[in-house]
Amino acid sequence: MNILAGTSSESIIGFSDTGGHQGVIRYDHSTNRMQFSTNDVTKLSILSGGGITFGSDTADANALDDYEEGDWTPIISGSSPPGVGTYQET
Repeated sequence: MNILAGTSSESIIGFSDTGGHQGVIRYDHSTNRMQFSTNDVTKLSILSGGGITFGSDTADANALDDYEEGDWTPIISGSSPPGVGTYQET
């Protein structure tokens, strides 16, 4: 099954009841973004660059992607019994 639309419009799959669309899967062809909505509110967006955002936030800078910058160096210290350790952030 294909849902075709123009390059500046949207393709929509709606799940509705007598109150109108309650759940929607929407693909925006102008931004190449896919959105998932429940109760007429966007809950998740998949951005064209591959990251995901939640709610109405669609900023690339806020998107979760396959790599998040940062560093963390654990300090491991021993304790009894053997094989048990603790760590702390630096």
